[in-house]
Amino acid sequence: MQLLGTLNAPYNVFSGASAINNFGQVVGSSYGSGSYNGHAFLWQNNTMQDLGTLGGTRDRSVASGINNVGIAVGYSDQSGVATSARAVLWGGGGLIQDLGTLPGQATSSANAINDANQVVGASGNGVGLARPVLWQNGSMQELANLKPGIGIAFDINNAGQVVGYIQDKGFLWQNGNIQYIDPLPGDNYCVASGINESGVVVGYSYETINYSLRSHAFVWEAGMSKPQALGALSGDTWSAAFSINDQGQIVGLSGDYYQVASKGVLWNPIPEPAAAMSLASLALLGFAWMRCLTRCTPAAGG
Repeated sequence: MQLLGTLNAPYNVFSGASAINNFGQVVGSSYGSGSYNGHAFLWQNNTMQDLGTLGGTRDRSVASGINNVGIAVGYSDQSGVATSARAVLWGGGGLIQDLGTLPGQATSSANAINDANQVVGASGNGVGLARPVLWQNGSMQELANLKPGIGIAFDINNAGQVVGYIQDKGFLWQNGNIQYIDPLPGDNYCVASGINESGVVVGYSYETINYSLRSHAFVWEAGMSKPQALGALSGDTWSAAFSINDQGQIVGLSGDYYQVASKGVLWNPIPEPAAAMSLASLALLGFAWMRCLTRCTPAAGG
């Protein structure tokens, strides 16, 4: 384990990493005295670079994804009001680009980018209503054919497969074709948060009441009628999965109702049956809450 450090003052109190590409470039955010006082960073070759913001009175930014070309995405909050967040892209030389919003909407956020520079996230009115979006070829568009309701796109792979949630269901979207993912038995809502290059999806479903402490991690792929529960650490009552790599390893959180802080966990695949997961393979990691805070907070929806 390696300490990445923080940016210089005033953003030197704590930091969190959100994503890493195949070349070891890491993005995240470094904060000052409050969680709303921070700048996005790019870490490479043992050096942390401030990616900057769009300016404004709040002068805040969050980086949530990076591709293998070294292009990062996230959002920049200019004034702190509900309608001030904008999805941004940091290209070569640290230049920041405002990705705009859907027509008629006030705010947006970006969560992930693939190697074709396709970006996914959400755009909305800043007070609760948001729709999943795809930014490509210089323009932002709503994901076609999704059912009505509030939603966010969280991840995209190099095949252009997008995952997220819409209303009460998770979804897998590709070129306007949609597969909805139902919650686990006993839960009411489902969020698909990560996808690998094989199209295997991870996420969590949860109960309506106290959902932040009653979520249940799952793995799912095309052809499965229902997602498969991943379980939690012994003694814990909830879990959530956020990301899966091409080896089938899954990372997320596990916790119980009474804990102030959750624990980072790794689910390792076992050979038989294919894609099955074993609770015995759970391993604790130093996986920070920042992964969830930067990628799973609907900044575009208020």
